[in-house]
Amino acid sequence: MVEARADIVAFPLEQGGAGVSMTFVYRDQALVQRATPTSWSLFLLVVGQEEQYIRSYAWYRETGREGKGVPVYFQHLDWDNDGQTELLLEVRGECSCWNAAGESASGEWTRTFEDPCGAAAPPVGGAAG
Repeated sequence: MVEARADIVAFPLEQGGAGVSMTFVYRDQALVQRATPTSWSLFLLVVGQEEQYIRSYAWYRETGREGKGVPVYFQHLDWDNDGQTELLLEVRGECSCWNAAGESASGEWTRTFEDPCGAAAPPVGGAAG
């Protein structure tokens, strides 16, 4: 068996039931540190519905293709006061951490925000006039 589990957190959902976030990391750790090109991370969110848990969101990231970014649960809250739980993740890279957020719309969870600390920012063009 491969030891890959890095983080598991259960939390109540505003809309009722429970969510469980899980981060799995292979050939790396959920820390800000250099990673091997063959490492990967997988973040799963499952939501309790009636008598079972349903996979609601998955984020798989290969270090060799996308660079290191290990998402881990940070906080859950209803920050826009719509009665639905939003999820705040901390994404741990090789040199820094950044935030990502997810929310549920009609039972489907999606990543709605990610700010990799300027890594994806377009280059600044031209001189100011």
